[in-house]
Amino acid sequence: MILYNHLPLETGLRIKFDIETPNGINLITGDSATGRTFFVKELQKLVDSIISGETHRLNPWLSKNVVVLTHRSEQETIEKIQRHENQLIVIDNADIIFRENPWLVSYIASDKKNQYLIFSRVPNDLHDIVGQIGTFNFDEKTDTFRADYH
Repeated sequence: MILYNHLPLETGLRIKFDIETPNGINLITGDSATGRTFFVKELQKLVDSIISGETHRLNPWLSKNVVVLTHRSEQETIEKIQRHENQLIVIDNADIIFRENPWLVSYIASDKKNQYLIFSRVPNDLHDIVGQIGTFNFDEKTDTFRADYH
């Protein structure tokens, strides 16, 4: 299921993100300090602000249809993923989450009800389940992070 094909995000800073999500399961890998966790934190702030009633240029759809999981998420939150439908599920530090919850990889592989944007330092066993693997790159001319898929 593809809910978002394109996810632009402007931060309170001058940095922007321009993330393509062309498949049901998209994986962004890369070294430390390449912007993955920064993007997830900014997305979570945006979702939280919409939930709290602040208005944004982006559709309030985000507050209802985006779920953010990090390695700091409660185990109960991670397990609730099985109850979601029509969600964009963003997972940061996936290598840590999948190591602690090995069942999650096979669940995601079989889940046709949600779309996934997975951030991981190393792809581990994800090559077989993802539609696209990309890396984060920063364009200094436009101050924009982009996911380049290969």
